[in-house]
Amino acid sequence: MSFKSVAAGLALSAALIARVAADARCADRPAGTRPGPATQTRVSGLQILGSGAEPDENWRWWDGFSLPIIDGPVHALTLFHGELVAAGSFAMAGGQRVNGVARWRDGAWQPLGAGFDGEVFALAVFQDRLVAGGQYGLSGEQVLGPVAVWDEERWTPLGVPVEGRVGGIEVRALFLDGATLVAGGRFDRMANRIEGHHALEVQVANIARWDGAAWSAIGAGFDGPVNALGSHHGALVAAGDFLSSGTVGTARIASWDGSAWHSVGDGIPSPANAWVSAVAELRDTLFVAGAFADERTLLRFGGTSWDAVPGESAGEARGLYVDGDSLILVGSLFRIGAWISDVQSWNGTSWTRIGETSWPAAETAIRYLDRLVVGGRLCSYWAMDAEPTSNVVAWDGSGWDALERADAEDHGLEGYVQSLASYHGSLVAAGSLRFRTSQGWSPTQPVARWDGVRWHAMREALSGRATSLAVFRDQLIVGGNLFDPDAGIDAIARWDGQHWHPLGLVHGMVEALAVLRDTLYAAGSLNWDGTSHAVARFDGTSWQSIAPVPYEWPRVLCMGIHRGRLYVGGQFDSLGGVAARNVATWDGASWEALGDGVNGEVDAFASTDSGLVVGGTFFQAGGAPAYGLARWDGGAWQSFPGLIAQRVRALAVSRGQLFVTADLLLRPLVPGVPAGTDLGQIARWDGVDAHPLGTGANGRLMALVVQGDDLFVGGDLSEAGGRAAFRIARWALAPHASAGTMPAAWETATPNPFSSDGTRLEFSLATAATVRVSIHDVAGREVARPVEGSLGPGIHDTVHRSLGRRGQPQRGSIRHR
Repeated sequence: MSFKSVAAGLALSAALIARVAADARCADRPAGTRPGPATQTRVSGLQILGSGAEPDENWRWWDGFSLPIIDGPVHALTLFHGELVAAGSFAMAGGQRVNGVARWRDGAWQPLGAGFDGEVFALAVFQDRLVAGGQYGLSGEQVLGPVAVWDEERWTPLGVPVEGRVGGIEVRALFLDGATLVAGGRFDRMANRIEGHHALEVQVANIARWDGAAWSAIGAGFDGPVNALGSHHGALVAAGDFLSSGTVGTARIASWDGSAWHSVGDGIPSPANAWVSAVAELRDTLFVAGAFADERTLLRFGGTSWDAVPGESAGEARGLYVDGDSLILVGSLFRIGAWISDVQSWNGTSWTRIGETSWPAAETAIRYLDRLVVGGRLCSYWAMDAEPTSNVVAWDGSGWDALERADAEDHGLEGYVQSLASYHGSLVAAGSLRFRTSQGWSPTQPVARWDGVRWHAMREALSGRATSLAVFRDQLIVGGNLFDPDAGIDAIARWDGQHWHPLGLVHGMVEALAVLRDTLYAAGSLNWDGTSHAVARFDGTSWQSIAPVPYEWPRVLCMGIHRGRLYVGGQFDSLGGVAARNVATWDGASWEALGDGVNGEVDAFASTDSGLVVGGTFFQAGGAPAYGLARWDGGAWQSFPGLIAQRVRALAVSRGQLFVTADLLLRPLVPGVPAGTDLGQIARWDGVDAHPLGTGANGRLMALVVQGDDLFVGGDLSEAGGRAAFRIARWALAPHASAGTMPAAWETATPNPFSSDGTRLEFSLATAATVRVSIHDVAGREVARPVEGSLGPGIHDTVHRSLGRRGQPQRGSIRHR
């Protein structure tokens, strides 16, 4: 193997020199995909005219903040060829993109082809093939109808996709009825084949049958969506949000006699807002689950009428599963005066609670390898001691356990990040967080510190959730919904490097923090001495209100500093007695409005040479069109020239560029027209044009901070640039060395000088290369070669430790872990 020396030299203290050699090779870069559909627009008429994603930039996203878990709700589980298959509304699983469907193989989640670009609601195995039902959409470049089949290589439509307008078409249930497959949902047609240049369609009404060759209607169908399918006494049963089949009243449930649909008893005896989610038959009794009158979740039909199952819990039921002689009920369940698990078992005479749960909702269950497996919205990051779940869990007889096993090298976060800050060389994240340590998962806490290698708690854990961070007089300040009665902490706290302390007698909720001229400012819902305040300042000794709240409470959500003044934004018509529409400035003595303000919520500020950039949900600034972004030059509002945004959430400035996160970002094609190229949810403005950050990131991106040569992004994301990035992501700002360039491709060495406890060396490649990393002592002798081989484009790191004889630290050398 030959190497070309392209970079040499990063000295760590006076004891270590590291060299990187790389030989560029031709290789395909990661293609990447857009991270899923954007949120519905809030601006009327906002139009997407194409995609501006730049997959070639995805290598700048780091893949170190991964977790092996499923990142979204699981709606369906099935067994296919002995493997567990999960489907739902998720993008990532097993640390990779799976797009709504994944199989459990070799101890990890793996993709099934390109997956789906929409939600998957149902799974079935028909004629030894895996079938999925969901929203009409794509699998990679393949157009699918609402029912797709897996051929061991790719997903293809069952039949052919229908033509024309297909919005709202979805299959919610699949069921094997004899030798045919039945699909139920919300659709008015299915297509069987192409004749000439058109699809040959059959008209159906929310239910259809596939016989292995073609789709056909099942009688008159129904006047509303079908949510569940099953059988009773050998007859097909459909249930959902319908009232009739043709002229026959069916009241949410019906049975098929081979020629027509008939009501089952008098139908579901429930109010108009009732709904049915599942049906099942146990010992000749038909059960339906959902949400019914008197908070009932389960009804049964004994042959003549419907009645409630005695002793069952209240709430909302989402799924039923017949497990031998028992019926498993899952959902979001409770009983007044008594806490109930979301998973219950009915043996025909009594209920049994299966374990203790604290999930939002369980949706589906199946038995796999002699364990009961449950899927749904199961994330429980707020649990103090339990292993965080990942939307699929298994019951081992004594407790619920996630299938996946995160280890100490999985640096993603559970929960969400709402604010980021750089403090004493470390990245600090605030929100509601858990992370993996060498001893297991940390307790839930509002603040965590990243030292470049791993996450750390701040020694003493705070209670509550954090929303904002600031550095004031060399101490870290944290605001939010915090509480620690024993320490006297309420709403705001300071960290002196060792302990948390209260910061005066402030109570309530802190939404934002800022520091100006040795003064700390806090905004939110604050109170002390029996009075309420929207904005207050702290001089190091005491708090002083600068925006009391005499009547209607203004919502101040963000603060920024620009040219020596404090700016605040949120939702208000006045602040401190001064009329100001959603944005105002404080000059140290009084409040001033910014012209006519903006006509929507303000959520972020950024100070630039050309003026103050303001972001939020507005579409006018100073009475003129401004879609989510505007610029205040000190005397007048200007529309932002190169970006259109729906709900800007965070702004940051670095190296002459403005970075923006929003629910949707567009590059306008015509100035002033609310239409343009889709840039995803994060982009940068270089003063001339807007650019996406590769294929972007998913989720709500709530925070941005620049630390050194990197931009960190926080929120409830799970992917960035096609790579797993749980709640936090890192984008490389600095130009990175590639083969044939100087200087060295090193980005960081942490800590520096090196430590026997571990030194993290990081480098990046713009293209695929053959790489050698060699470690030398001060005499120039090579003491270690931790990396030698082919690497793809992106950011790479390695951690080294030195141990001498008997495991003692050894000077002058380190070893690769």
